[in-house]
Amino acid sequence: MKKPSFSIVLTIILCTGIFSCRQVLDLVFPGMETTAPDIQITIPPILAVTDEEVALGSFTTHFNLDSAIKANTKGVFGINNISTIKVTKASFKLLNGDVQNNLSNFKSVQFSISSNTNKTPADIVTVNFPDSSLNSYTQTVTDSPDISNYLRGTEITYNVSGAARRATTKSLTMVISITMYVK
Repeated sequence: MKKPSFSIVLTIILCTGIFSCRQVLDLVFPGMETTAPDIQITIPPILAVTDEEVALGSFTTHFNLDSAIKANTKGVFGINNISTIKVTKASFKLLNGDVQNNLSNFKSVQFSISSNTNKTPADIVTVNFPDSSLNSYTQTVTDSPDISNYLRGTEITYNVSGAARRATTKSLTMVISITMYVK
């Protein structure tokens, strides 16, 4: 029979003793920054520029954060032990951008999330791109909402919308990387 690890035994003892499980969790797991799998969308050519925001693409993926947490804590903790998940950084990269078709063609891009457990979209990142030719851009996020309720599900949908500054002449492939702080 396999012996339980010291940290698991200590956690169980402390949870039943003078400390609350939340206090023990804060001691054992003070939080961590993690990067979600990259999201890739194809933005069709933007032929007409208006003042309105338009849908640029969406991406749906199967993601089971509860299983990932349990696998990394030997089953001691799960998604119900996580109190907050907030986006801390968003990176946008065009794989096929050029001088005429790049991120400066967009005034702004808004990134939202929904899931099978919370279908109401939450805006998690809004980026205003500078008006200079660039194919990648990273923004630190300081006002992210808590998205932990969205990640309690198993199917996550990301939607990207934006406002164009200039028309584009070809489809653009955008990769979005999201860094989150989990506590």
